[in-house]
Amino acid sequence: VLGFAGNVFMYLGKEKGNYYVISALGSYYPDDKYYDTKIDACSVNINTLDVKRKSGLTWLEALDYGKQLIDEGSFADFEVRLNPSDKFAEFSKISSGSAVLYKSPAKTKRNITVALNAGHGTKGGHLVKTYSHPDKTPKITAGTNPLGSIESMAISDGMVFNDGTREAAANLRVTKEIKLLLLKNGFDVLMLRDGDDVQLDNIARTVIANNHADIHVSIHFDSDSSKTDKGSFYCSVPEGLKFLKNVKAHEPMSTKLGESIISEIKAAGLPVYASGRLESDLTQTSYSTIPTVDIELGNQYTSTSSESLEKRAKAVSDGIIKYYEDRPRKN
Repeated sequence: VLGFAGNVFMYLGKEKGNYYVISALGSYYPDDKYYDTKIDACSVNINTLDVKRKSGLTWLEALDYGKQLIDEGSFADFEVRLNPSDKFAEFSKISSGSAVLYKSPAKTKRNITVALNAGHGTKGGHLVKTYSHPDKTPKITAGTNPLGSIESMAISDGMVFNDGTREAAANLRVTKEIKLLLLKNGFDVLMLRDGDDVQLDNIARTVIANNHADIHVSIHFDSDSSKTDKGSFYCSVPEGLKFLKNVKAHEPMSTKLGESIISEIKAAGLPVYASGRLESDLTQTSYSTIPTVDIELGNQYTSTSSESLEKRAKAVSDGIIKYYEDRPRKN
């Protein structure tokens, strides 16, 4: 996209030494006798950059800005909102936002949709409470919300890295990179948060994933008292939560999904915390009806450089692919 004051146009390409563009324009001057040969176009035109303005400058000489748009295979296809009639939707308190579905541009489609949740990123979410479990029983592990909490934050703000980066921003950077990798590999991707502030709480995100995706992967970084990068782990389903029918149904595959991702994180030479798993009672887990996992990709000491985050994104993407390696594709 190119332009100057008063006009913006799209570059089409070069042919026989001429640069072609398309734009909506009022008028132009085709040659050196520009004052005598003004052409009133008043339409959408294809022309070359050697046409002139009234000032005598060619369009090429007058250019003062440009932006390259890259087809990265991630142009949005559908906006997805919470359906109030879906199972567990009535427990959500923040649901005015929407998720975004991206369809894979790959020649070979997997017909599998992966819901990616860039953790946090809902302004005001920490001020709202929702039930920790759909049966209104208390939390059985401590974390962002205390052990025994019947109600939890609808969605917390997340932590801040030692370098000043907000966790929500890092989560989104990683998730967008995972999205591109999965799209190239034939997966469709449902971005549960596709911007800095999406007004969907943890329950809304989970319910949308339940109804529009095959698996749900949430990206986070842990906040703790460690003085070094503790490494990655996934939040496994606590035994005491498996009494919920929907949790019991997805737990075996959720565990497989977590193990697949952690194995690829190890293979990438990235640090892993302890065994790579830690029992956690999460809203995402208790409201899920599909395989789901929360991946913690480090802590506040983890580097947020592009190289560091891209390496983690590649490992997570590889883990998702590994999860489906031995599973038949849908017809």
